[in-house]
Amino acid sequence: MILVSIDTSTKFASIGITNLEESYFYNWESQYNHGVELTKNLRNLLSKIQAKASDITHLAVALGPGGFSSVRVGISTALGLATPNNLPVIGVPTHDIQLEPFRQKIENNINITSIISAGRNEVSWKKYNINEITSGVCTFEKLIETSGKEDMFCGEYLYEKNGTNLSKKSILLEKIVRDPKTFSNLAKNMFMDGRYKEYNEIKPIYSREPTISSPKSTKGL
Repeated sequence: MILVSIDTSTKFASIGITNLEESYFYNWESQYNHGVELTKNLRNLLSKIQAKASDITHLAVALGPGGFSSVRVGISTALGLATPNNLPVIGVPTHDIQLEPFRQKIENNINITSIISAGRNEVSWKKYNINEITSGVCTFEKLIETSGKEDMFCGEYLYEKNGTNLSKKSILLEKIVRDPKTFSNLAKNMFMDGRYKEYNEIKPIYSREPTISSPKSTKGL
């Protein structure tokens, strides 16, 4: 197995590669060049295990939410690698990746909310507890107002808003920016459990549905 995991959901991008004997990971902060940087970093990691793109056997990709273009870069790259040889692909919601280091806490009936910036001064959130999972989009202030005592929060939004006041009733978990090793291990376990999909079932997740305007009519035709 040569597994490549790709996460370009937001400006905090990452890539990982493992052949089960060796594993290498790289994360970087990208503003506008996810595609170029992802390709370069993939080549670098492949060279570390003396492999080529054609040697990849399994792929995992973060589905979002995140930036509209950045999410699509990661998915397009993963599908571009998977399609020629019909490779198995795992698509994982980005909120699930952020939650993963803290998943065991949910068993203690603790609420953990993952947060990702959604633009317009709002956040995409996904709240996990042992009984249910809920999600939505709202301002961070509104999210805090409706949270319970000692709720826990994770996600890079909190890294970007370093001075954010969570109030005394809330707890900020330590791993704020997503860890590519966490994603790679999660994907590896999902493959071993048979939880992967055909490449044509991989779809992006957006905080909001993209706005597509109707084509303007052309007079005289």
